[in-house]
Amino acid sequence: MKRIMIVAALLALSGCSSTANDLRTTHPFLSGDSSKSPQVFIGCVLNNWNEKNTIAPISAQPLENGYTAQINDMTRGVVMLIDVMPTKDNSGGEFKFYKKRNMEYYERSVISCK
Repeated sequence: MKRIMIVAALLALSGCSSTANDLRTTHPFLSGDSSKSPQVFIGCVLNNWNEKNTIAPISAQPLENGYTAQINDMTRGVVMLIDVMPTKDNSGGEFKFYKKRNMEYYERSVISCK
């Protein structure tokens, strides 16, 4: 009986976690442009995020034409995600910030780096 309960709990938890692509199918919570290059913008955001994050450093991962970074929760999967790409005229960066969890500090970090 105990094994059945453990398996049922694991199945329930696995159905609740999300991936980066799951978040990207939703409407971004924040989006906009910055005069900073994508590399400088994502660096600014990650410096702020890593001041608050005490578990493990968050690092940027390359996208085809920019950078992405995410914050993961052990049971929920990806709970925050930012994608940064160059603007069409290469004058700066444009970003899309997605969230599944309300953590105001991380949102303010994105806004302050614009």
